[in-house]
Amino acid sequence: MRQKGLAQTEVREAEEGCLERCLDVVFERSWMFFSLLVFITLTSLIDAGVVVIVDTSPELEQNPLGSFLIKQLGTGGLFWVKTCTTGIVAAILIILYKKWRRAAQLAVMVLSVMQVLLMAYIFS
Repeated sequence: MRQKGLAQTEVREAEEGCLERCLDVVFERSWMFFSLLVFITLTSLIDAGVVVIVDTSPELEQNPLGSFLIKQLGTGGLFWVKTCTTGIVAAILIILYKKWRRAAQLAVMVLSVMQVLLMAYIFS
């Protein structure tokens, strides 16, 4: 009976160890972080560019904050606000990566999924 309990514990520890090693492989890859950061930045700039190219009116803009900014600053102003905030977010993510790598990796993964959904929405 005791051996069976030990075997189950060893299996559970091995499974947890495997998961931990897999996560380490994903989280320790700096190329993945920076690739996703470039993807996030490019999709944000594409989103900003679409607003200018299409010359979106405040009534057509789906985002209430975007609509407000178009009314106040025009589409060019909205482009610069989006570009500057994208740069700020990228800088924050890089600082976070230097201080707390796993949190930064998780953040870029979540943001990348959100950007994919944004692009699917924009181009649908």
